[in-house]
Amino acid sequence: MSDATVLNLVLFLPVIGMVLLAACRSDNAVRQLTFWVMVAQFVLTLRLYMEFQANVPGLQFETRIPWIA
Repeated sequence: MSDATVLNLVLFLPVIGMVLLAACRSDNAVRQLTFWVMVAQFVLTLRLYMEFQANVPGLQFETRIPWIA
């Protein structure tokens, strides 16, 4: 998985978690889903933190999408 993909997952994982929470009916399911989304968020963020290079100038982990071809 590329670094840009990991960054996008870190950014959109809370939104995905909220959509999944809308389907939960019991309090226990809400707690479990919230916990595992939080753990996944932490692990992905930790990966980005470990791969960040402070001595490299410019942006890191960026997603480039051309707007106009």
